[in-house]
Formats: sequence, structure tokens, C-alpha cells
Amino acid sequence: MIKEQKRIKEFKKAKKKFGLNLYSEILELRKFEIENFWKRALFFWGTIAIILAGYFKAGIDDKYLIFISFLGIIYNSIFSLSIRGSKFWQEHWENMASIYEK
Repeated sequence: MIKEQKRIKEFKKAKKKFGLNLYSEILELRKFEIENFWKRALFFWGTIAIILAGYFKAGIDDKYLIFISFLGIIYNSIFSLSIRGSKFWQEHWENMASIYEK
């Protein structure tokens, strides 16, 4: 609660000092994060689909099977962390917008 009041005061000072409409900027940043979320998701979904196809194409006795499995684990880990980061920033800008609305 104290942080919200502090942010509200900071927003008011910035609006007086710079004449900025921070609310529209905050909403633009939130929209930007949502767009980037979907771009990252499509990239990783496509890459993971290619890795999965390579895994099934490799067969049981292929020497590349372990490498493809390792690559899949790496890409899934990066994908998970990327999605978590995107979600964090989206929620951050939504919280800033709700604070600014007050």
C-alpha cells in the first residue's frame, strides 16, 4: 500500500514536470509485451516441433538421438524461462496501469 501511494505521487510529479501522459505509455508497453509473448511462443513452438520431428525421424538406433533429446530439453527450458519473463513484465505493466488509474 505504501509503495502504491509512492508511485501515485511519482506519477503526478512526472505528469506535472514533463507533461507526459504516462497511462497511454504504460498501456503501449503492456501491449508490446503481449505481442512479444506471442512472437516468442510461435518461434519456440516451431523450433520444438522441428526438434520433435527430428527425434521421431532419427529412429531408435541413430547416433544423433541423444543430441536431439538434449537440444529439445535446452529449447524447452529456454522457452519456459522466456514465457515466465514475458508474463512477469505483462503483469508489471498491468499493475502500473491500475496504480495510475487510482
